[in-house]
Amino acid sequence: MIPIEIEEAAILDGANTAQIYWYVMLPLIRPVLLAIAVLSFQANWNNFQSPLLDITTPDKYPLALAVRFFDQSLSKEAPLWNYTMAMFTMMAAPVLAVYFLAQRQFIEGINFGAVKG
Repeated sequence: MIPIEIEEAAILDGANTAQIYWYVMLPLIRPVLLAIAVLSFQANWNNFQSPLLDITTPDKYPLALAVRFFDQSLSKEAPLWNYTMAMFTMMAAPVLAVYFLAQRQFIEGINFGAVKG
């Protein structure tokens, strides 16, 4: 929760509502917005059940679903685990990249809330 005193101080400094939002509130909630963005990206990237129910043609499957059907289509005896694990590793790369790009903001948010002065 952002204290009301911060908003009142901005009003006393002559800021209008848009300036309060843009220059005061948005920088304070940036770590929260980034956490929501990263977790939403990860959830949608790894979504399995919804595309399985909604999409009927295999050409339009997302990566998580395509990898699952890839190991069933190549061999009739047993899945080729080396190919499957390689594809899952490559599938995790964009999620890790997004996390590492947003990691600095997470650390800044933790440090900002911990500083006493």
